[in-house]
Amino acid sequence: MPVMKKLVAADIVLGEPLPFSIFDERGNLLLRKGIAIAMPDQVDRLVTRGALIEDTRPEAGLAGAGRPQRSSPMPAAAPTEPVFERIAGLALNLKHIVATALRTPEQIDLPARIGKIARTIQELCRADLDSMLAAPYLDYQNPYIIVHQLMGAVLTEVVAERKGVDVEQRVSMICGALTRDWGQLSLQGELDSLTGPLSDGLKQRVRAHPTRGIEMLEQAGVTDACWLESIRAHHERLDGSGYPNQLKGDQIPLGGRVLAIADVFSAMGKPRPYRNRVLGPQNALREIYLKVGSEMDE
Repeated sequence: MPVMKKLVAADIVLGEPLPFSIFDERGNLLLRKGIAIAMPDQVDRLVTRGALIEDTRPEAGLAGAGRPQRSSPMPAAAPTEPVFERIAGLALNLKHIVATALRTPEQIDLPARIGKIARTIQELCRADLDSMLAAPYLDYQNPYIIVHQLMGAVLTEVVAERKGVDVEQRVSMICGALTRDWGQLSLQGELDSLTGPLSDGLKQRVRAHPTRGIEMLEQAGVTDACWLESIRAHHERLDGSGYPNQLKGDQIPLGGRVLAIADVFSAMGKPRPYRNRVLGPQNALREIYLKVGSEMDE
């Protein structure tokens, strides 16, 4: 069985795929090989909690030769697929749904497929919320639009659940979070190739994406009012400075308020060519709290 050693900061190169998987002291998988860690404080937290990796030094194998090994923290076979693996599968599934919906929407039952992903997100948040919050931040494999939708969906479940929203209404909100930027899909190639700020024309097209997204979803068979209204209002702001309808205060439905927080927090964590700053989670929360009562719902 492999010999394990405690992780040290020097084992990890920021921004580079991990050459090993990382486990906790009980052998539970924390991060799978190939995932990139981008922030030093993530490394510090892993080191502080005593995370383990396989010791590949030649002397480690020799030291254990010829004598019984103590029980290794590396599990021989995990009873269930790790959360990081399952959310990676959700990302692939969402990519497939998006591509099919754009090309041949009649071939899929879109409300059912998105609803299934939403319920899986609820299940995984109950099982391992830390991994669910971390996985999208550490995903550098999938397109921004996919990761952004998934991160927003996870955050929507967290905020709505703690707000006391019932399970079924949360499913509708999560479905909204998973599809909130579909009206922007036709612009995504143009947005991804930008090397500077949005032009006025492109900005106007971006601001129309909630309305366009609802049209696409209705054409694909979505009739859930909470799902659609959450998307329509996710860029509205309490002070009326949002879009597309400049709604104020109580005019904004709860789903729109929740999606707004999830969308803003998620967007602050991923680099974009037209965004000057990328913030870590704590600074993103600070930015949001500074807007509480004016733009964001307390």
